[in-house]
Order: sequence, then structure tokens, then C-alpha cells
Amino acid sequence: MAHADTRPDAAEAARAAWATISHLFMQSAGRFEGIAADLGLAHTDLGALLHLDPEATPSQGELAESWGCDASWVTAKVDTLEEAGLVTRVPDSRDRRRKTVVITDEGRRAQAAALARLYEPPEALTALGDDDLVTLAGVLSRVEVDEDAGPPAGRGRGRAGGPPKVVAAFARAQHARHAAHARGDT
Repeated sequence: MAHADTRPDAAEAARAAWATISHLFMQSAGRFEGIAADLGLAHTDLGALLHLDPEATPSQGELAESWGCDASWVTAKVDTLEEAGLVTRVPDSRDRRRKTVVITDEGRRAQAAALARLYEPPEALTALGDDDLVTLAGVLSRVEVDEDAGPPAGRGRGRAGGPPKVVAAFARAQHARHAAHARGDT
């Protein structure tokens, strides 16, 4: 007697994998807000800091365009980050009327510390065996990710967009926040 194949089809397996990944994010929904609070920032301020490329010097207008948001929102975020000593506004050497946004050394340290905490794997993941973790990491490394995707508000990267790891952290945190809101946890 032949045994029926009980493995899920590819579409079902993809849905199950995505559901598990989504649940992991939802379970850590408060992580981003906690990191922001520890830095004395609102979660939107931390999101803005994480989306800044430490090597770039965009203007506030370029940030607004890249992030797909209102210039006044960028001004408010930069004001807060500047008051916290995490960024500074510097006159552009080519056009003194234009100010660029530069991450300070303290801002770089805060960005690195926040990313380190965001990338700390949840216990559900670390509870897997070494072989499973290596296999999972190998499989996920083959998933194609749009590294140029901007924050949820505006998909463009532009000159002002952050490096892929910063953008990815911002997107993951935003997803977790929205998932918590959808569940009514906020």
C-alpha cells in the first residue's frame, strides 16, 4: 500500500513560513518602542534616526522626498534629534542657504546600539538547535529582499535613504507596530 505524500504544497508551505515569521515580529512588537524610550526618543524619532545613512549628508527636503512625507514632519524629527545631540544641521559648502543633516558621533552610537538590540533574536528562535539555525539562516539568505525599499510612507531610496540594514530595521519595527495596532494592543 502506497503512502500518501503528507508534505504541504509550496504555496501552503510559504504561507505557513510567513505566518511564523509574522508571529515572531508581532510577539516583539514592543521592542522598538522600548529601545526608543531607553534613548529618550519617541518611536518615530528613532525610526527617523535609523533611516539616516551615517555616510550621507542630505538636506531636509531630500529626506522628505526620500521618505515620502511632509517637510514639516522631517523638520520636527530633525529638531528632536538635534536637541538630543544625535544630529546636527550643517550649511552646505556649495550653497550656504541649504542645510544638510549630519549624524553626530553620539547619533552613530545610538543608531548602532538600537540596531544591535533590534537584531537580537527572540528566544523562540535561539531555542532552535544549531543545525536548524544554520539551515534557517541559509534558507533566508536566499530570499530576495528589495534593499532599495524605503520606509513604508514612501518607497524611494534616493540620495537621502539609509543603507539597507537601517531601512530593513525601520520597516520591521513599523510592521510590528502596525500589527500590534491591528490586534488592538496599542
